[in-house]
Amino acid sequence: MGNTIDNKKLEIIKKFKPINDIFFEVLADDAAFCQEILRVILEDDKLIVHDVKVQKDVRNLMGRSVRVDVLCTLGDGTLCNIEVQRANNDNHFKRIRYNAACITASETEIGSRFENVPNVIIVYISEFDI
Repeated sequence: MGNTIDNKKLEIIKKFKPINDIFFEVLADDAAFCQEILRVILEDDKLIVHDVKVQKDVRNLMGRSVRVDVLCTLGDGTLCNIEVQRANNDNHFKRIRYNAACITASETEIGSRFENVPNVIIVYISEFDI
């Protein structure tokens, strides 16, 4: 009986691709996974990921809030949002810009100088060319 359940689970898992939201969420919960992806995409083999928050809510009291797929803090303090997107049904450039603005605003201390505003990188992985 146990083998049958394991085989059924395996068949379901085989259908997943890393770009599937639920599968990516499980994979991205591992800092080493995020670090490897970012090292390859950003072409920096020394990049370090210190912290990973999966499905992080970025609240905006005056407007639209966002839920980012993954928010990483890199070794130099840079924030990196990794987004995976399968649907091509919106203005993705504006979505990227909005996410970066919300992350920047939520992670910046009130009254801080602009030179202290955190750097934010958005890595947007899609099945289509935006």
